[in-house]
Amino acid sequence: MAFKSDWKYDVWKEGEFLDLWHINHILAGCLLAFVSSYYKWPFLIGLLVTFILSLSWEVYELIKHIKESILNRILDIATTFAGFFIIHYVYNVLSNSSKIILFVVILISWLSLESWGYIAYNKIKNEIVYKK
Repeated sequence: MAFKSDWKYDVWKEGEFLDLWHINHILAGCLLAFVSSYYKWPFLIGLLVTFILSLSWEVYELIKHIKESILNRILDIATTFAGFFIIHYVYNVLSNSSKIILFVVILISWLSLESWGYIAYNKIKNEIVYKK
């Protein structure tokens, strides 16, 4: 039995270059920069931690057989770095209350998009299984 296609799920399909998942990667990079800046890690340490976690996530996706082009995987890491750089460079000009508000907004956005994407991924995956 095949399910009717729905934009709420279709927008999460993997793109060859860019896709909606890249927003999540940007937000994840922002969150990592907040952690790095809050704990006053040296810039290179924060960048290294971001790289290791981002690369580890891509390896996990490979292990789980999530199909993406190599360029998409590279852009996943690059967009995570983009988010890291954005927050790293604005962190010190923000007031403490602005930092908290921005962190909470980014965290809620990331959690919401991750949840939506996960639900969509499972629905799309199940549609593929049912079509076979």
